[in-house]
Amino acid sequence: MRTTNLRQKAEQKAALRTALFFVVVVVLGETIAIFEEVGILHSLGEHRLLALRLSHIALSIVVLAVVLTYGHRLSTRLIRTFPLLLAAPAFPLIWLTNITYSRAYVRYSPFLAFKLISLALSIAPGPAILPNAVLIIGFATEAVVLWYFGGVREAQLGTLSAEPWVTLLFTCASIFILILQNAYRRLHRQLGELTVREHIIEDLSKLSLAIRDKINSPLQTLEICFQRLPKSEVAAAGRKSLNAIKESIRVLREFDCLIDWEQKEFPAPEKLAKRLREDLQKQDVAFHFRPPD
Repeated sequence: MRTTNLRQKAEQKAALRTALFFVVVVVLGETIAIFEEVGILHSLGEHRLLALRLSHIALSIVVLAVVLTYGHRLSTRLIRTFPLLLAAPAFPLIWLTNITYSRAYVRYSPFLAFKLISLALSIAPGPAILPNAVLIIGFATEAVVLWYFGGVREAQLGTLSAEPWVTLLFTCASIFILILQNAYRRLHRQLGELTVREHIIEDLSKLSLAIRDKINSPLQTLEICFQRLPKSEVAAAGRKSLNAIKESIRVLREFDCLIDWEQKEFPAPEKLAKRLREDLQKQDVAFHFRPPD
């Protein structure tokens, strides 16, 4: 039977939550920006920025519909690309916003969107660490180009914004957080696998000791029977096989300390086998149970 991969289901749920988080952030951010800019853009006669923001919101709604409708059917890797898809339109949006504000000499906090997006990408699980890092560095590069060649520096004369160095500082911090987040997820996944293996090894040892305990009495009965049988080739072969079984299970005496002998009843092999099957179903492998004879 094919094992149920609980780890992949947990990663899929985490990716879905991250995609929903980006949808909420984009919709709220763009809505707030539209309400703040409506008066300024009307006076400047600039309608492209408003169209881009509405298109960004429409894209977020489409992603939201896909996540809510087909999220449980999509692969984790595909779901992890949704935050990147929602972050990509920010490149032309932020460029046009800063260019428009700079030409109109509007006083505003420059590159605030860069900082928020970089921090969001640093905690978002992506298909790999490289795409998120490339986007973060791309936003930082765009901020530097806007500051020195897009007119933002001239429009911010007389203000102590400390740009673009603050944005670059946020970029370095975001990449550092991204590396730590991916290392934490990797360690968390390895810890989960080690925990499952520990339970499996423990159940295997208990199952072996339980079986040895169950066959002790039958072996003693067989030993008495063979002692009372007259000497013959058949009896000798039976005694030889009996001694071989006793020698095989004698090594298990070394692990008697693992058993709680004070319990009222020794764990049944059936219960231990059932628990072992449940733990094996947490492993990312394919295996088959052999039906009992």
